[in-house]
Amino acid sequence: MTAARACARSPAGDLRTRGVDGGRADRSRRSVRGGPCIQRADGCGRLERRAGRRRGRSMTDPPPPLVTRCRLCGSRALAFLATHAAMTGEPHHFFRCAACATVLDAVPVPLDDRGENAAGVDLAVRVKVYVEAEAGLQFMACLLHLARMLVGQPERPVRYLEAGPGFGFAVHMAQALGWEAIGVEPSEFADLGREQLGVRLERARLEEARVPGCADVVIASEVLEHVPDPDAFVDTLLAPLAPEGFLVLTTPNAEVLADGGRTELQWYESFGPGFHLNILSPASLRLLLGRRGLRDVRTFLSEGSTGRQRMIAVAAREPGRIPAELEWAGVQAGGGVLVEWYLRTLLAAHPATPGDSLYAGALHRLIEHTVNAGRFADAGPHLAAMDRLLAAAGFRPETALGLRREGLLELMRRVPASVGRYHFYRGMVALLHARDPDAARRDFAVAAHLSALQESFPGLFGSGWFARARLHEGIALLHGDRAAEALALFEELLGRDEPMEPTTRDTLLWNKAVAELRLRAHAAGLRSMTELALERTGFPPAHRPVLGQAVMFFGQMWEDLQRQLDTVAQRVGAATEALERESRERTAAAGRSQLLSGAGSRERSALEADVHQLVQVAGRGVELLSRLAGAVEWFVTRGGLPERIVRKAMRIARARLAGGSPAVTAAAQPALAAFAGAAASDDGTEVAPGELVHGRRLEQEVTGAHDGLARVRLKIGTFARRNRSRLEVLVRDGTGQALRQVVLPAEEFTDNRMHTFVFEPIRDAAGRRFTIAVSSPDARPGDGVTLWCRTDRAEGLQVDGRPVPGTLVYELGYQGVRLPAARDLLVVTPDVIGDVRIGLGMRHYEMATSLAAHGLRVTLAVPHVLPADLRGRGFELVSLPPLGGAAAALADRHAAILVQGDVLHRYPDLDRAGQPIIADMVTPIHVENLDVGPREYEFATQIIREALLRASFFVCGNERQRLYWLGMLTACGRLTRGPGEADREFRSLIDVVGFGIPEEPPTKSQMVLRGRVPGIGHDDFVLIWFGGIWDWLDPLTLIRAVHEAHREDPRVKLFFSFYRRPGGEPSRMARRARELAEELHALGRSVIFNEYPVPYARRADYLLEADLGVYCQPANFETEISARTRVLDYIWAGLPMLVNAGDDMAELIERHRLGVVLPGAEVGPMRDAILALANDPAARHAIAANVPGIRPRFHWRTVVEPIVRYLGGATVEQRAQVG
Repeated sequence: MTAARACARSPAGDLRTRGVDGGRADRSRRSVRGGPCIQRADGCGRLERRAGRRRGRSMTDPPPPLVTRCRLCGSRALAFLATHAAMTGEPHHFFRCAACATVLDAVPVPLDDRGENAAGVDLAVRVKVYVEAEAGLQFMACLLHLARMLVGQPERPVRYLEAGPGFGFAVHMAQALGWEAIGVEPSEFADLGREQLGVRLERARLEEARVPGCADVVIASEVLEHVPDPDAFVDTLLAPLAPEGFLVLTTPNAEVLADGGRTELQWYESFGPGFHLNILSPASLRLLLGRRGLRDVRTFLSEGSTGRQRMIAVAAREPGRIPAELEWAGVQAGGGVLVEWYLRTLLAAHPATPGDSLYAGALHRLIEHTVNAGRFADAGPHLAAMDRLLAAAGFRPETALGLRREGLLELMRRVPASVGRYHFYRGMVALLHARDPDAARRDFAVAAHLSALQESFPGLFGSGWFARARLHEGIALLHGDRAAEALALFEELLGRDEPMEPTTRDTLLWNKAVAELRLRAHAAGLRSMTELALERTGFPPAHRPVLGQAVMFFGQMWEDLQRQLDTVAQRVGAATEALERESRERTAAAGRSQLLSGAGSRERSALEADVHQLVQVAGRGVELLSRLAGAVEWFVTRGGLPERIVRKAMRIARARLAGGSPAVTAAAQPALAAFAGAAASDDGTEVAPGELVHGRRLEQEVTGAHDGLARVRLKIGTFARRNRSRLEVLVRDGTGQALRQVVLPAEEFTDNRMHTFVFEPIRDAAGRRFTIAVSSPDARPGDGVTLWCRTDRAEGLQVDGRPVPGTLVYELGYQGVRLPAARDLLVVTPDVIGDVRIGLGMRHYEMATSLAAHGLRVTLAVPHVLPADLRGRGFELVSLPPLGGAAAALADRHAAILVQGDVLHRYPDLDRAGQPIIADMVTPIHVENLDVGPREYEFATQIIREALLRASFFVCGNERQRLYWLGMLTACGRLTRGPGEADREFRSLIDVVGFGIPEEPPTKSQMVLRGRVPGIGHDDFVLIWFGGIWDWLDPLTLIRAVHEAHREDPRVKLFFSFYRRPGGEPSRMARRARELAEELHALGRSVIFNEYPVPYARRADYLLEADLGVYCQPANFETEISARTRVLDYIWAGLPMLVNAGDDMAELIERHRLGVVLPGAEVGPMRDAILALANDPAARHAIAANVPGIRPRFHWRTVVEPIVRYLGGATVEQRAQVG
């Protein structure tokens, strides 16, 4: 009996698992095979699956009635569904219940209870293959993330129990999250997982296991379908579940088998003949859980070729426990982040040796994860590490192509079992990132060969990899301009009698069509595209024959047309050559000249006739193409080819045959003709009339709609370069008299955007005619900008004094008259944003990113010139000079404005604009300046008072701050009965938007501290003070403690991440800190100062090299209401922390056991804590294991939700639904 099935038992209520991973799916393969063990048991490798399919489809005669009552609902309304053979060849008859849609195997005893082996491969190889290649960690991570979303962040560790965890990867992942995790597994895999992963796995049946009660989450993945008595099994699962706990089940979905499995490619895995006894539907699963006392049940469908092969069910005893907003797509996204973090944790904990399966498996899955996400640069270091691993094991790709089946298992014992798939991903990087099709083809060839050998061992390896690798080998040939070879490969692959995943077949047909079109086999290409389109299930079957005939007809017509064009073109070419010869052979002899002239006339007549015929044929081609385009457009609206691909291809092809630009409308042609070097927009409605250089002037007549004309907005193109010229805008009245003039440097403009020119208001502008004249007097060719013009209307546009069709793209603005807001929120930060981002600059950049991710249209304005290569992630990033009225113009475009600190003082136009103001009160600057000086304190107090009186909504760093600011708002008279009655906590007035962390876990790219910074060695114990050394902190106590600890343990080192800002002076406390280090002779020995802040993109490298995150603070009022940013950096990096009490973050660290919190700022206790942590790695690891569980509450996207609610902003998904 194999380990994969050793845990199956026949008595009711026994625990039955589906093998080493509990049947979890490997989503990267895009097909759910039910995990490696169900493949093993079912014989679902490529060869055995074909045999099973043939046997299953041929057994169509109904068997005798072996089952008379549904085991789920008790109904007798059973109908024979199908007969399929198990891996032994024994037929299994399946019936379907008409009442609850459950599919039942008539034999209620699992196959391996009768002693039949599931695979003929020794256990060591099966475990190695599973750990290194087959385990579906992505799906496990999804279930763990689902559990995290359900239980939230309790103050104690989450209690997690898994029934049938197999090897125990999910239990290990839960343990890494800081949970109290245990798995119950009756097979020998419990012993193996306990030994290799160090997790708590009890080898027993669940009802016999000694497990603690009151579990917060109980998970049983792919077990339910194996038990003969589902009710008894669910009761066994509920016994250790806490009253408020959650039960999570996964199981195949019987609904996809209603047609016998014709629509689901993974139908055999779902039937699981010999192993799956009861295959439930969503209805029967809800029925089962409901009668076991679970009143809140939610099911999700996922996986397989239909996207509905698998059910994931969440259940609770009391209604309303499961969040209404819970969606499986969000679970999958969070699972992706979690699995990457877990894989990096495994890599860090295991040596890079070929014999370590956990290291090899984690490395392979990180390669798979990053390549599938398109993060090719991130995959590079992992690919290099795998190359080294394979080289150390003696593997050579060139010799692998000669490997035969009998040598594969020996190779699998010696090298990572993922070697074939690794070469597939290596080929993807070479093809899509390095753009080296020859190198990609070689990797895909190795992958295809090894995958073919692996798939000859049914059930041991996953299927589908050979077809995928061979397909991409052909794609690489196509990219290398070897279309004929690629086409032959595609045809060979299509000719194989093998089941193929729908996505693989779609890609195959598409690339076959591309190869045929490149080889000018147009009809064949159209036939391939038609075959691809007709296989799409969304297209109405009744329309397929008609459309197929139409496309074949068009394809034949196209080939005939191509032949006619070629023939006429050859005749035109021959006639042209004859005329050229005639011209060269002319002589001065009149008679001969006349004779030749007559011959030339005849040649010209023939040429004109041929050219006329060519034009006619080309015209028919254009007409044909238009008809074909119409047919295809009709087709795609009914579920065929992707519409965006078809429309773009047909537009380009039609334009090429027509001889013009595809995007230019008829209205744009006169404007294009009027401008030298003009270009058209994609939709043809706008034209850019070339560079605006010295000597060129554009003038636009406008009419004032209101009094107080104060600004003009123009759409400017910069040719995507940084221009150094100036742009001059002149406003003249009807007599030509200059009224206003604005000159701005062109380097402030961004490409293809509206830019505002502000001037003193023209009071009596209503109804008056003006001319807006635009020029760039000092611009030379290559240094000018352009202005965009509309071509669909002509309203008084002149270029260099002559009228042209069209009008400038412009808007007029008036003082006191606001234009409709084009964007949702303007964020104005007082801080610097560039390669270095700290404090408020970092905060506002990440806030803008996350608000944009919520679907809001956000602009972030900074008070300095931006680096040329810096862009916003989903939001607009602009520079806002303090003078010139730019702030008012920018405010007019936005519905609300978020400010911080002295922004309103710097930009008084923002205050006068009238939009709602959101005040970011995360830094109480007046409190921070208490000890700086009376003038600074008075200025800060004035700024705070203005913000409290002006803003409509406030955000702060934590709940302590919120209470403080509520008191200040009360004193200012801002609390009224109205808000209080509707919102007792006044969160509609002020809410918490603290600092956050990215959802993506930090990744290491290079060494930056150990062996790189003088004074820090590879084996040192590094404390990192990440952030500034501000006057309101206490680094002095920490420096003294580190100095004393270093005397006892020379490994102890303290690293300050920066001493001063670039171009700035160090703070008073920073100077004192360095002076103290010098006084103690600790500078450069035990205390190291980095001069300037580390680049924002490289901060993870510093954090991940440290052993302990630290900060120290005095006991004062500022500490009580502070929001310490650096703690979030430590949480993001998973660092244990050493801090002293006093602030909100210290309470969080103590409550969630994220580090050591000292009661005061005393040198002795701090020194002792440092030495204790330095010499107790187990304690540090235990602390670090608690950190991941707290992270989700600090993800930036979650942190900014109060602002989203205040603005009433719809999410991206909601906008998509509305659209």
